[in-house]
Amino acid sequence: MPYRARVLKVISANAVEVLDLDNGSIKTVPADKLYGANGFIRNLPVYPMKVKIRDLDPTAVKNPELIIEQLQDLRSAKRLLKQLFESKSYMYDGVKLIDLNMNRSLGALLLENHDKKLNEAAEAERKKAEAEKLKREQEEEAARQAKAEAERKKREQETEIERVKAEQERMEAEKRKLAEEQAKAAAAAAAAVTPTKLTYNDLKLVKLPAGTPNVKLSILDDSDVGRGIITVCVFDEENAAHYDKLDTTVNKIAATIGGDGYDPEVDELCVAIYDADKRWYRALCLTPPDGAGAFMVQFVDYGNVATVKRAAIRAMTPELNFSCTAHTCKLKDLESAKGKLGQQQQQQGYVVAAEIAMDGDVYLLKF
Repeated sequence: MPYRARVLKVISANAVEVLDLDNGSIKTVPADKLYGANGFIRNLPVYPMKVKIRDLDPTAVKNPELIIEQLQDLRSAKRLLKQLFESKSYMYDGVKLIDLNMNRSLGALLLENHDKKLNEAAEAERKKAEAEKLKREQEEEAARQAKAEAERKKREQETEIERVKAEQERMEAEKRKLAEEQAKAAAAAAAAVTPTKLTYNDLKLVKLPAGTPNVKLSILDDSDVGRGIITVCVFDEENAAHYDKLDTTVNKIAATIGGDGYDPEVDELCVAIYDADKRWYRALCLTPPDGAGAFMVQFVDYGNVATVKRAAIRAMTPELNFSCTAHTCKLKDLESAKGKLGQQQQQQGYVVAAEIAMDGDVYLLKF
């Protein structure tokens, strides 16, 4: 509906700010909605006026929007106001308006409603804050209880897992114990049937008199003298008697060992046939079998090394594990020793070691 207005400000080419002359409100309207007023409309009196409310202290107004809202309510209710002039030289400098319905000052009503609204808003904020606080506390308590319940269930699960784990470990331990007992029983049963394997450490070696000078020695093997290695034993009557019956003893016992061959392990003692004379001798396995199934062995009573096929090998028996007096030794001052060895052996049938020392587990001979 058209209304009378006065242009206050041109905002843009398409918008204008105007004052509604009959209602007193300021509005922004499109420029194309402005129409010129004819003389009759321009000459109609304008009744609305702006006044300053004298008893409304601006410093007491904390929220102007509440004052405006109350004035709008009074306007909508068409409340009638009475203007009191209080002997001012200019009556619009400040007027006191009385609400005729309540016969009370408009300023007092506005401030009272203003303060009431502020208090209501503050109370609403307080209740809202309390409600939010209570909600947070309830949520925190619910979260705490949920966490406590989760931790309790977790502890129960961990306890159950530990219990199951302990039970499994106990059962596994019992199984291992039973398996160990069965293995021991099987080993004992096998040991009762299968002879225990003898190794080089089981060989009953008779030591050379290390530290004694000028010891007579018999050379049993000098095939590796070029590298300074020979096999010897003490040259005396006891060893002479030992070697006199050694061949007969070994071959007699070896003839009683059954089987069509044997696969010795490295460092295991056995008996093997020396191919040159087809006789049995005590031996030590030095290598695993080659592609032809043959083993390299050392004949422990003589020191020489040979390659022997599986069929010519038997397991060592306890009866064959008697004393051994042969030792494979290293030569000190090799070139000097080689000349003396040949000369002494040829002239005396034995050699004389000026010094016998230990080089780790090996004897070191000086001539």
